[in-house]
Amino acid sequence: LAAANGSLAEYLSFESALSAVDMALASSFAAVQAAMDLDNFIDFLAVEIYAVNTSWFHNREMWKSNEAGGRWEWLLTDMDRGIALENLNNSLFDDFKRDPVYAQLIESEAFRQRFIQHYTAHLNSTLSPRRLASMVDSLARGIAPEMVRHSARWSFQGGIASPAAWEESLR
Repeated sequence: LAAANGSLAEYLSFESALSAVDMALASSFAAVQAAMDLDNFIDFLAVEIYAVNTSWFHNREMWKSNEAGGRWEWLLTDMDRGIALENLNNSLFDDFKRDPVYAQLIESEAFRQRFIQHYTAHLNSTLSPRRLASMVDSLARGIAPEMVRHSARWSFQGGIASPAAWEESLR
């Protein structure tokens, strides 16, 4: 983790405080909700899990407003290693246990139930195959001209090998 703006120490303090609470207590769960946008975190997890994004851990980005009552929120970034056939055997749920926030929250029955309900709702709407296929087709048309430069720049790190490989991955 690195801080592009603001204080990394503040986030690490949040993680540390979270690790010290008993998530079985309703009061702990309420305190966590006051410190972070729980639905935003679940949305973040839902997309990362659905995509089986293998680069999620070193690409975590979060932020919090400096205004009173600001809560931690997560941003989706660098999803180019998601939704790939070679990732389908990835044990992403076990991988998420490396994240201190997830590891603590998953101990809470209230969080687990909320996560299941929220994720199921996403699977039936936001992440429905028909909706995603339409979005992918639309976005692919817009970025196709850039794939030559992108693959030349990133293929050496396991990124998209070529425009042809990218087009094949869209099928």
